[in-house]
Amino acid sequence: MIRIFLPLLLLLLAASPAHAWVPPTETIVEKWAAAYEGTDHAVIEGTWRQGAVATPFRVDVQDGRIALRENGRPSTDATSVTVWNLMLRPRSTLEAWVKLGALDAAQTGLARRDGRIAWTVGAKGEKQAGPQIWIDRQWHTPMRAVLPPAPGRADVIEFLGYAQSETRIFPTEVRADFGGENRRVYTIEAVRFEKR
Repeated sequence: MIRIFLPLLLLLLAASPAHAWVPPTETIVEKWAAAYEGTDHAVIEGTWRQGAVATPFRVDVQDGRIALRENGRPSTDATSVTVWNLMLRPRSTLEAWVKLGALDAAQTGLARRDGRIAWTVGAKGEKQAGPQIWIDRQWHTPMRAVLPPAPGRADVIEFLGYAQSETRIFPTEVRADFGGENRRVYTIEAVRFEKR
């Protein structure tokens, strides 16, 4: 009996994640949203750092709407707004992209980066063209977003590191790729989360 089950068990354990079960989009989004539950009314403060330039920011979330301030002034920087929408408004962000026809929510898959496994929604796999969102399978946080085209916004946003602030997980490093060699890496420091 052991001779029969041992090879089968070893085969299952050695199977690559590409053959693992992938939940439907709705399940992925539910897990993603649960990671940020309770952020419908909140204040998040910290500092974006790009090289030697430090920019204080404040994100006010009221009824799920995000107002971003950088250097004490309202900000409409498309990349910054997208980062916070991905973190705090997963359902509405995904729904908006689907409604625009920019993301195929029926497509799900698996991808791996730096030893971490992610569920993908949109175009399958890292090599596929087209918008997609990667959600870390363990922490249910965004890992990567290949975005629909928009003026002044990065084409690809990658969340390279996370830290826990009180009861929430927030990014500590974000890489924004604007195409070609135009890449910016932002470090997010001293995040303070306050629920209203």
